[in-house]
Amino acid sequence: MARHIRPGGDLWPRRPYAPARFLLRVAARPEVGVVHPPWSDGRADPLAEHWEQLHELDGREEVELCLKFLFKGRIPVSVDEVMALLAAEREEDPEGDEPPSFDHRYLALRHKEYERLRAGNDERERSHEEQFVCETPLGDPTPLQPLGVVGPMLVKKLREVRALKAFTRLADPDSTTEGKEAALSTASLAWLPAMEVRGEGVFLRLAGDRLDSWSRSEAVRARAERIRTAHERLMRQRASDPSLVPPSPAGPRMILLHTLAHVLITEWSLDAGYPAAALRERLYADEDMAGILIYTATSDSAGSLGGLVAQGEPARLAATIRGAVHRAEWCSSDPLCIEAEASGTAGTNLAACHACVMLPETSCEHNNILLDRALLVGTPENPSIGFFADLLS
Repeated sequence: MARHIRPGGDLWPRRPYAPARFLLRVAARPEVGVVHPPWSDGRADPLAEHWEQLHELDGREEVELCLKFLFKGRIPVSVDEVMALLAAEREEDPEGDEPPSFDHRYLALRHKEYERLRAGNDERERSHEEQFVCETPLGDPTPLQPLGVVGPMLVKKLREVRALKAFTRLADPDSTTEGKEAALSTASLAWLPAMEVRGEGVFLRLAGDRLDSWSRSEAVRARAERIRTAHERLMRQRASDPSLVPPSPAGPRMILLHTLAHVLITEWSLDAGYPAAALRERLYADEDMAGILIYTATSDSAGSLGGLVAQGEPARLAATIRGAVHRAEWCSSDPLCIEAEASGTAGTNLAACHACVMLPETSCEHNNILLDRALLVGTPENPSIGFFADLLS
């Protein structure tokens, strides 16, 4: 969080206000968040040290009186904006005796990001300080229609915050019951070591009707079920309390989006000159979401050159998807790869290996598991299970 990192070091306050929300768990236990409106324009920064007080108030009148008292009548942010910020945070942290679960925060924030990426913010809506800029491409989207891809967006500016929470040897991004975390310090800390990076990216969605029709196939569901079963077994083995392990997110929609993100990153690393390790995926996959954000988020100049955004124009994006799918049709480890009954950690992949779809660990949200190339391109015995099988016929 840019304006709350202490001078002289990457120190992140634990809870100044909602931009520091926890979004994602990955190996080495960092907490990662792509900061988006209403938190990305910096206008709420003067409220940071008073946020806990404001969060306890009820009603607009109480908030307005508190602001007048705290800022001696010179309120730096309008009351309407403060109420909108409070409402946004309460969606993530509903009131109740129990603290909100990791799953609730994760899903609430994912849905918010997804809606903001779908809607974008054109030049008239954003301020000069805006740190999230997302625009509709100018090109004709017609080339994407035969591919089942809709709603491409050019994310010209984004900010990502990564905070190190704990250490663990065995970490699963979807486990909310990890009991073997090593604390950063033997003493209680009011801050976390963190870093902030800025970048750019491309967001796209898959057409819901076509995705639903494809995912109803028995062969598709059977492959996804094999991965889901293996993943849940792995989580139970690693959890301190197996009875509290959440359901695996692995399903046809999620596995397809995840594998598509990997082949697109590989294609852009070959075609656009980006190192694969400089690109990251962010998946939006459940019954109401079917999107991918691929973005640069590195501390060097790779995230500010505009090269990745240029790849999001519809004609160029369509060519990239076609190239990525054709490249995924064949692997140098075939036929062993495409015919594999299980691969990856404890069988949590099917047709996926380092010769085809796996990425550097820093690029993947799920530690290179929950992947299956066959759901993109089909298998020799059943080509129709591939979502993009029409491109190869």
